This record gives sequence, C-alpha cells and structure tokens, in this order.
Amino acid sequence: MKVVSTFHHSSAVTCSAKCKFAPNNREYLVVGKPNRLELYSLQPKGLHLESTLDVWSHVITIRPVVFSNPTETKLLLLTDHPFPKLILLSCILSKEGVPTLQEDDWRSLHEVGAQVSEELTDVIVNDDSSVVVSICYARRLRVILLDDHKFGESHDVPITEPRLLSVAFINGSKNVDTVTLAILYTNHENRPHLASKDLNITTSELSPSPSVYIPTTLLPSTMSPDFGIPPSLAPLESSTGKTSGVLIIGNSQMLLFDVRKPSKKDMKRSADGMDEGEDDLEAKQRTAKRRKSRSVVDWPWGEISAWCRVDKHKFLVGDVMGRLAMLVYSPPSGLTLLPLGETSPASTFTYLTSQVVYVGSYLADSLLITLHHTPWRNSDRPTLETPLDVVVVPIDQLTRPVTQEGVVVDAKGDYVEVLEEYPNLAPVEDAVLVDLTGSGQSQVVTCSGEGYSGSIKLVGHGASLREAMSAHVTDAISVFPIRPTYCGKTDTHIVVSTPRETHLFRVDEDEGRLWYMDPITVGGLITNQPTLALSNVMKRSPGKPGASAYGDSSFVVQATPVGVSVQEMDPELGTMSFNGSIILEENPQWKGKRIVAASINASQVVIALDGGVITSLTLCDPGRLEIRQQKTFDDEISCLSCLPVDPSKPFTLQVVVGFWGSNRVQILSVTDNSNPFKLICSSEPYSSVPRSVLLHNFGTSNERGQPDYRPHLMAGLADGTVVSQAYDSSEYQLRPPNISTLGGAAVHLTSYEVDGRRCVFACGKIGEVYYWNNTRLQRSPISLKDATWASTFRTRRGTPCLLLCSPTQLTFGRITHTNQVSIRSIPTGRDVPKTIVHIETAQVFAVGYVRRHGIRSTEQSFGVLRLLDQNSFESFFEMTCDPAEHINAMHALTLSNATYLCVGTVVMDPHDLEPTKGRLMVFKVNTDEGRPSLHRVSSTPVRGCVYAIVSKKGTLALAVNSAVKIFRLVEVKEGDSPLHVELVTEWDYSYVLQCMAASGDTLIIGDVVRSVALLDIDWNEGKLERKARDHQDLGPYRLAASGDKGIIGSNLCRTLFSFQYNGSTTLEEDGVFGLHQLVSKFIPGSLSREGEGGTLLPTHLFCTNSGHIGIISELDPSVSLDLTLLQSNMNDQLMGLGGTTLNSYRSVIGRKKRPAAGFLDGDFLERFLTLDPGTREKIVQGANPAEHLKLSERSIDQILEDFQRIH
Repeated sequence: MKVVSTFHHSSAVTCSAKCKFAPNNREYLVVGKPNRLELYSLQPKGLHLESTLDVWSHVITIRPVVFSNPTETKLLLLTDHPFPKLILLSCILSKEGVPTLQEDDWRSLHEVGAQVSEELTDVIVNDDSSVVVSICYARRLRVILLDDHKFGESHDVPITEPRLLSVAFINGSKNVDTVTLAILYTNHENRPHLASKDLNITTSELSPSPSVYIPTTLLPSTMSPDFGIPPSLAPLESSTGKTSGVLIIGNSQMLLFDVRKPSKKDMKRSADGMDEGEDDLEAKQRTAKRRKSRSVVDWPWGEISAWCRVDKHKFLVGDVMGRLAMLVYSPPSGLTLLPLGETSPASTFTYLTSQVVYVGSYLADSLLITLHHTPWRNSDRPTLETPLDVVVVPIDQLTRPVTQEGVVVDAKGDYVEVLEEYPNLAPVEDAVLVDLTGSGQSQVVTCSGEGYSGSIKLVGHGASLREAMSAHVTDAISVFPIRPTYCGKTDTHIVVSTPRETHLFRVDEDEGRLWYMDPITVGGLITNQPTLALSNVMKRSPGKPGASAYGDSSFVVQATPVGVSVQEMDPELGTMSFNGSIILEENPQWKGKRIVAASINASQVVIALDGGVITSLTLCDPGRLEIRQQKTFDDEISCLSCLPVDPSKPFTLQVVVGFWGSNRVQILSVTDNSNPFKLICSSEPYSSVPRSVLLHNFGTSNERGQPDYRPHLMAGLADGTVVSQAYDSSEYQLRPPNISTLGGAAVHLTSYEVDGRRCVFACGKIGEVYYWNNTRLQRSPISLKDATWASTFRTRRGTPCLLLCSPTQLTFGRITHTNQVSIRSIPTGRDVPKTIVHIETAQVFAVGYVRRHGIRSTEQSFGVLRLLDQNSFESFFEMTCDPAEHINAMHALTLSNATYLCVGTVVMDPHDLEPTKGRLMVFKVNTDEGRPSLHRVSSTPVRGCVYAIVSKKGTLALAVNSAVKIFRLVEVKEGDSPLHVELVTEWDYSYVLQCMAASGDTLIIGDVVRSVALLDIDWNEGKLERKARDHQDLGPYRLAASGDKGIIGSNLCRTLFSFQYNGSTTLEEDGVFGLHQLVSKFIPGSLSREGEGGTLLPTHLFCTNSGHIGIISELDPSVSLDLTLLQSNMNDQLMGLGGTTLNSYRSVIGRKKRPAAGFLDGDFLERFLTLDPGTREKIVQGANPAEHLKLSERSIDQILEDFQRIH
C-alpha cells in the first residue's frame, strides 16, 4: 500500500477576483489555484493571507456576485469536467475571528452523453446578479436564476452556434424578462463571428434569430482560436450604465464594435413578436457579413493571455511573455494602447485599489504591482520593445484625435513597480533532489517558469530567516548582547570574542551598523582574553530567611579563561567600570588552572576548570562574587548550562554538565550546599563529546505537573549531532533520545522565541529550530552556513532577534514560520530552464535552457547549455545549440574515474509531423583547471527527438521517437577524442516512447498511445528483449522504477498508477489514484532524513506542471488495512465542496470510472488529527461493527504524526 502526501501545494494561479464580504464589510482578494482557493485581506502593507479552502476538483474560474446590498456579496466557483459544478460561497468569521469561505449552495452541471465544449468553459453573471449562465457543453447553455441569494430554477437552453469562444451580457434591454447575450463563436467553416441573442428568462428560451443590439458580424481570421489563445469579449458601459460597445480582445488584435440602440420598431418586435414573413426579412437584414469596427488596434507582442477592467473605458492587457499595456477607449475617438512594462506572464489580473494590481500567473511568480502615472525608472529606454513593422506614435502627440485604426504609443520608462512577489514553482519541467550541505536534509531543485520569466527554484522544508542587518568581523567565535540594565528592554551593545581577545561594539539600529569601541574607553571589560560567557545580571540582596530579593541592576558578569569579573555599565556613556572579580591565580586551590566552560543566569555563575572542577558562584550586593559549591569529577568538563527551566525565575536549582571521555550529560542539583552538585540523572554515552547543553521547557506551563510542561535535555555534540531527550521531572528520568544531524561541525544551542513559541536554535554546519507542535518535538531546518554561535538580541522594538556569529560575519535576523516550505529563486529571464542534472563530482548543475530571440512569442528559439555552481548558481560555462535545436534530455555518468555529460537534443521544424532530427552529444567534465568546464568529445546525429537517456556500465539507452537505441561509450587512448560513441542496437516499438526508466537489467518504457512495457537489456552486449507489458490504453506520460520489480507512473489523464512484475508476460496493475494534476517528474528519494517516517518509508517525490510537489511512501503492512478502513470511515463523515466525497474525487476517469486502489490519501488522513472529539469517535466506531477500528485514537494519532514528519 502506498500513501500520497503533499509537500508543496500547487502554486499556479488560474483566476482571481476582488470581493467585499460581510460581516466586517472589508475588501478581499480571492485567488484560485488548481485545487484550492486562498482568501487575502487588503491591508495597508499589502495582502494578508487569511484562510484557504480545498476544492476537490479543478478550479476553472470565480466570479463575484454583488447583490443590491454590497455587503451581501458572494462568490461563484466553477469547477471543471468530467463532473462540472457551480458552487456559491460566502465569507464568515470562524470562532477565532478568521475570515473563512464556506459553501452556501451548489448545483451540478454534469450532463450524461453531452459533448464537452471545446474552447470555452465559463460562467457569467448579469449586472443585477439575478441570472447566471454557464457554458460547459457544446450547443447548450445552463441558465440558473438566483433566488434569495441561492440557486433557483435552472434550465438547459439550446444554442445553434457550434463552437463558442466567449459569452458576455449586454445591458440594454428594458424588458425585465429578457437579457441579451453577446456571443463570439466560429461556424462550421471555422470562421469567427460576433453576434447577439435575446434570452427570455421566464421561458428559458434563446431567440432563434440574432438580437438587434449586435448584428451577426464576420470577423478577421486572426480571431480564430487556431491562431492561439481564444479571444474574449469585454462590454463597454456608457455614462447611463447601458452597454455602448463590445470589445473583442484577441491574441494579436483588439476590435471595438458598437452596440446598436434599438429603434421603436425593434422594441415593438421584441415585445410583441412579428409574423413569419417579417421575421425572415429582418433576419436576412441581420445575416452575417463583414462589418466595419468602430476601432481596431494591433497587439504587437505575444499572445494575449489575460485582461481586466480598470474602469468603464480602461483595460489592463497582458501577454504570455509578460508584457503589460493599458488599453484606453476615449469616445468618440478610437483605441489607444499604452505600454506599461514587464510582469510575469499573467493568467489573471485583478485591479485592487489606487493603482495597485494583482498579477496572478500560471507560468511564473505572481505579483502585487503598482502602476505609476509617470515613469519611475529607466525614463530614457523604451517601455517595451516594439517590432519594426508596427507604427508607433510618440506620447507627446496623443493630443490629436485617435483614428479608427487606433494607435500604439511609443512610451519611455517603466510604469510598473513590483511591491511583492508570491513564489510559484509552475510549470515544473524537470527537477533533481540534492543534499547540498551534507546534513541529510535534501532540497528539490526545479526548472520553472515560461516566457521571459524563467527561474531555477530551490525548495526545502524549514524555517525562514529574515535578515535585518549584518556586519563583517574577523576570527569571531562567540557573541554576547548586553543592555544598560538587566530589566532594560533593548540591547545596545554586543561583545564579540575571538580565540585571543574580546571586542565591544555599539549597535546602531537606525543606520544598520556596528560602532567599534576602543579598549581604552571601554573601562572594566577584559579585552585581552577570549570571553567564555557574558551576561547582564540582577542585584541580589538578602530577604526573608531562606529567600532572597532580586532587583534591577547595571552589573555585567564576564567569564574568561583566567577568571570571572563584574563590571558596572554606565547607561548614558555605554562604558563599563570594574567592580570586582575572582582571578584563578589569586586563589591557591585554583592556581595553574584555567576556566574551560562557563554559564551565567540572572543571579548565578557556574564555571568549569580543567581537571574536572566545577564551581558555582553567587552575585551578592554590592556586586561581589561568592563561592557557593564546588566539586571535582573524574572526567574533564566539556560544556555546561545554568539557564533556568522557568525563564521567569532569576535562578536555577539544576545545572546541566557535559563531559569529555564518557561523552555523557548529567543533570545536577545545586540546592544543597552540603551535597554539592548532587547527581539527579545521567544520559547514556553519546556518539561524540557534548559541546553545548540546555535544559529547556518547550511548553507554555512553568510548573511541574501542568499539562503543557515539557522539559527536554538538549545536547549539541562535536560531530554535528543534536540529541533531544524528554526529561521526566517527577521521576527524575530521561526518556529515550531522538537524534538528528546538522553536518560535521560542532553544534551550539541557544534558547529563542519564534512567534510566541519557546524554541531552541541549533547551529552547526547548518541550522535548525526545535519546537513543540502537535504533541511532539519537531524541527525545521534553516538555510544558513558556517554559523558557530547564536544569541538572542533584543531590538529597540522589544522583539527578540537572532544574532548569528560566523568567523567573518555577524548577522541579525528574525526566524519566522518554523514549519514551512522555503523557496529560493534564481531568476534566469529569457533563458527558460527545461532540464537539469546535478554533477556531484564537480559540485555543479548542468542546465539546459530554451532561449528566445525577438519580440513576438512565435519567433525562433534554440537551446543553451550551462554549468552552474551548486551553491552560488553562478554560471561559468555556456554552449549554444544550432538554430531551432532544443535540449530535451541530459544524463551524467562516470567512466574510469572520469565524469561525462550526455545531452540529447531535437530540432524543432514546424513542417514536420514528428521530429526527424536530433543529436546525442557527449561532454567530458573537466575539473583540473579550477572551475569545472565541459569539453565536447562526441556529437552523433539521431533521427528524431531524444526523449530520455539512461545508462549502466558505459552503455547508453536512448528513447528516440518510437525506438530504443543502445550506444556504447568506448574510451580510446589515441586520437583527438578520448571517447568513441558507437550505435550497438536499435529496437523499434512503433509508438512514440516519451518516457523511459531503468531498474537493474530492465528498461521500463512508456508510449503515449498505449501503455507500459518492460525490456530485458544486456548492458554488455546491448541486446534487448521484450519481457512483459500492460495491454490497457493507459497513455503513460512519466515513469519511474519502484523497488526491484515495481513501476510507478502517471498518464495524460492526470492519474497515478503502479504495476508489479510477477514473472508473466502481462504486468499486474496494483494501484490507481486520481491525482488530477499532470506529473512532469518522478524523483527517487526523500526530503526527510532517514528514519523520520516511522510507519512510512518515503520512496519518491513527484512534481507537476501546476507547481505541486508530492511524496509517495510505502506504508508498513501491519497498519495498511487499519488505515484503509480509517479512510473509508472518514469518507462517510467528511464531505468536500459541492457534495464531493473523497472516493469520488480520487476515482480514475477513463473509459469507465474506477475507484482508487493501492493508494491512500495522506493529506485526507491527516485531517483526523484536527477533528473534534465527537467526529473522531464516530469515525473510530464506524457505521456498523464491521467498520469499527481496532486501533485506538491515540495509536491512530501516533501513526498520522509519522505522516506529518515526512513533509
């Protein structure tokens, strides 16, 4: 049994809409993604995500439904075939006061046996929100009346126009029972037309003859959808609110047609009807002919992909390459096109307010932009490069009347400023899984983007660090913040220690820099020694018997290898004066010793001396240090901590100590001076010596016995390991350890607070944040390197900030969102990455790009090959392919200690029915000259497109069109080339082999017409023999090996499937799952560290064209039946939007509908953890005794927590 879970939700944007919702009457932006809706509130600082709503279908579009009372606005959601639905949504406030979308009503649009509409699936609403028209099937409309803010009567209305491209309401009729539709369509000759029809909402009948408002008009052939994206209609309003014209926004041209004002005769005919002869005569007068438009303007760039209305006569228009322009109609003049700048290729625009626009993109990052009235930068450059064959008008000549032909303005400068970016992985063309830090925490590196917005994305799991300020230092090993007084809310200075000395800096938050303070002016601070510990402390004075009083003070305690000193800080000058000290050389029993470790809290100092000596000191009034306890251990002390478990207390009763030799950590009591450092409990020996320890409470309660009191012993080891053990303070025992690794460097631990949550930050070769969530200790990696120390710095605002120290830099930053997907983007612009390979031996990525030259998207493109540094992504090698030649597949292999890169290409010729030209190029990866480079050693022509390359033992298998070709790489010692490539075998399969994978001596091939087959391959001889195949019409699109005898794949119907080879000639299908997304890549491996999954074993990642990253895991057989029953019981209790059940959603639609099998939905199962107790009880009990779960709720929770660990 396999489990499918989500690591990163689909990030492509399909639609968006601005709404004003009750009950708070605020404005919101609703963003539609392929399988979810996101609700953003409009804030002064930008958009704020309030909530999300899962949709168990594909989101087509959303439309606001504005009733007479604007606060009663609702949202109309249209979902896709094969079972389209119309869902009415409203906004409510949850119990926590969070705005949330909820379902009010829904209506199924599915019709058995009806022909699906080829070009148009849409829904429109008239101005008074009384009539809804949906278009899902050919030659029919679904008309639904809205009654009392819910769906009322609905009727199917036949329509004679065969191929609809766009439909819009025309606001002109005074008859309350009639609405008019503007219709854009193509006829049986594929010629585009514009027409209008009257719809009687009482009888739900569409007039057989055209309406008087727009006579049937033959349009230019450029409006045909065969020339690109289908055009759409945009009605223009007059000052009276009536429709004055209809704008046709095509993929390369925009036309404006007037809407006729009906005569009295027209109105009478509309109200009373006419006899048959008169009707025929009028119909003949309105027959289709080419009529002159009021105005026309050409779009000089790529295909138009999105538009939105700014006001009655202004529209924003964008194309597939990311060009943005303003289309303006100024009656009675024509159309004016004003270039504004470049954005992401838009799939939707939404005008929000005050020149601020949301740009939703399917192909690149979505944006929040502002439009300036004048250029805000680059005022001497063209706003958009315009083709030479397009006539442009200088902007200073726009005062002249615009002609019927319209004008394109020759603008200068950028009018578009990006306010915020919203990362989008889509479309993912290729991806690899890499561990760039050696910590065991992998990242997915994707080839993303399209148009002029290509990018490489690094996707990982972890917390995000928002850097506020940084400064360069030299040889720093530790850093300590200090403030004028202990109770002060702002740290003003930092002390930086090197291996030999100590430095004091003043922090200037206004200028974002550090000011070095000369040792002469510092005063009492010891600067000629390294600092082991330093902290502000409180003033302690005797109180009642057995108790002490603590108050604010300006004392600072510093521990160095030679002693402990007390300074008093001057709040005004920021200098220190010496107050007292304990110097080892002055104490006979400590003479010749040095302090090796130290820890300071508000009133106590604990130091460790060489020889295993530990001493506790207390600060007494007026700033004197007194020795309280001392003890000598057999082992040398490596680290210690006296920070209290309860951070609100100024003292601790327990000290944590780590030892050399035994590699143990002990918790010691300091309550009894007669029995100093009494052992409470001890850990088992660790794998390496402890270098940093903490006794930390991750819960919100500070008292033992409270429900959220969660003390843990945390130990950072010298080998980069972090050990966490729950501490039972009532039993004085440590629970079994949990172990993670941060690389090979010693780990330092510090307490930190993230979003009000008590955390521990660990830094080694990489960083991690440990926190308590969902009844367990969790951790989130954070992207940083070489940090050796971390401290908490209090900013001027009083918020905690993390102060990171590396040998050469100090970084101030805030950690946010401990459990999130982190995305790093490397923009590549017009070079759109298509395929990627990680070459570990050279520590580089090889990336194949598509580069487009020219202004229009139809102009020729070619491939580019680059080598990128795996850390900086700096490019230091580039090779360009021949014109029209694209890189389609790459593969790296090692042969006799040399690394080679194999590149498969295809020559794109629009006149070919299938590719006829391509190449196999082999490059040697050179690392001898410092920076890696590529040297081409072979170029072999192939007849077709190279879809895939796999290898073993120096033998290559290529999928080229419908053939498998076997090439052998032979190293030669003589000649110009060190490698000879020879064709050994060619095996034709008759169908195009778009995907191929290898497992041992077996090739797995998939053709887009039929299904999956296995081939036995002799890698030495290059022989192929068919082994087994599946006989379904499956149409596989991507494949991967699963175990020794398994196959996992996806097809063009957006279905996951799996097969097992059982020795027969027919493959056994053992799983299908309706994913509803097109998988572009399967990657063997896991993002989680080994052993984190518990009952789950992650085996593959997959990426989709909508930016989704999923995880496929093998489930422990001992719990597979129980979880299958759990999912079944949850299916009976939990319903999706529109009455959709999980079983229906995950079913596979082919020639017949089949339920999912062999796969479980991990996301759906994890919802069990968030359900209320009553629903959980119903699910566990089931509807009858046969459905009763044997597992307890606690056992189920533990299993599902394993699910959460892997993502």
